[in-house]
Formats: sequence, structure tokens, C-alpha cells
Amino acid sequence: MKLIGCENGRLTLLVDLLEFAPVGGIYNIEVVAAIQERYGFLSVKPPTAEQNQIRFERGRAPDGKMISQFEIHQQGLIIESLHTNSVDLFLDDLLAEGVEQFGLRVPREMKRIYSSNLVTELEVDLAGLFVKQKALFSSFGTMLKKRYGIEEPPALSGMTIKPDPEKLTPRLAGLLSEFRIDRRVFVPYSTPRYYSLAPLPTDDHAALIERLEELAT
Repeated sequence: MKLIGCENGRLTLLVDLLEFAPVGGIYNIEVVAAIQERYGFLSVKPPTAEQNQIRFERGRAPDGKMISQFEIHQQGLIIESLHTNSVDLFLDDLLAEGVEQFGLRVPREMKRIYSSNLVTELEVDLAGLFVKQKALFSSFGTMLKKRYGIEEPPALSGMTIKPDPEKLTPRLAGLLSEFRIDRRVFVPYSTPRYYSLAPLPTDDHAALIERLEELAT
């Protein structure tokens, strides 16, 4: 498998904003300014009457990589970059430094939900995958169980694999993306280039694509 590029890495942190924000509120001008300064965000969009959220745009993670956006909602945080390693580093730094620097509080319960998008080139024809699809489902199911504690195994849905949403908690079912792989648009079939989406960190996603390639051989 050849990795052509990472298109997006998203982390959604499910957390009650009342438990996470400083006592004076997350939208305090000094708190917003401190976050913007520490991570070098170029712009900040304040809450509006229609959307009670704040969005920071084009900042940097501790590894120097760009954070394309950081959103604070009443039910959680959304962080996006090209690679989920960068969003993890950003969130870890925010939680570590936030108590002292911004007056943030670390809630007792937090759940991280990932989504990543990759473009890859495979060395095999994916048609061979259908002979060994159960092994691929098992690999994906093991990753979901390790990451989110999901016991329900995923099943085939075209070239989309996901757990039965009716057997997940409503909140998780609404946020958890499926694993999907399709041919890259505007690329001839003679070039085995694919676009994929998975509810996994970028590195786990790449490992799943490598496993898929092994099974299709």
C-alpha cells in the first residue's frame, strides 16, 4: 500500500461544556484571547444568535502542524487537521495547560471519537477481498472494540462496513462514521487509487488499509 496523502483527521470530544469551561464561561474574552495566542489561530468566529459555538481557524498544534479548525460546542469539542496525531497532541496540550493557563477544568468523563480520510494506491485488485471478507470485518471490529468498546461486529454494506447503528447508543451512532473505500474520482481504473473514510485515528486507518490489501491478495 502506498499512502498518497491524508485529506483530513477529525477528533470529536464528547464532554459537557459546563464541566469543561472555566467557572466564568468559555466565551470570556480573556480565555478566547489566551487560546488564540497559545496556538496561533489566525481568526476566531464568536457565537451568534443562530449558532451557540465558537470557532478558531488556522492555528498550529504542538508538533507545528496546522489545526484547520477548533470548535467549542455545548456538547463537546471538534478539532481538525490533516492527521489525527496532530489533533491528539493539540487536545492533550489543551487539557494539560488549560487548567493553569485558561482556567479550564478536566471533566471526569470524556469520549474521543475519530474520523480520518486517506488517499492510497493498492497493489492488488479489491475483488479478491470478497473471498476473505470475514477476516477484514474481524480486523475492523477489533479496532472499534479497542477504541470505543463496541461489541457489535460490523457487517457488509456494499463497500461500506459499520456496526448496526440500531444497537449503538444514539449519541455514538450519530457521530461514528462508517469505514468506506471507493475508487478515487477522475483516476482511471488502471491506477489502483482509492479514497477511504474510517472512524479511526489516521495511523489505525492506514493499518486497516494495509490489512485490506493483504486479504485481497
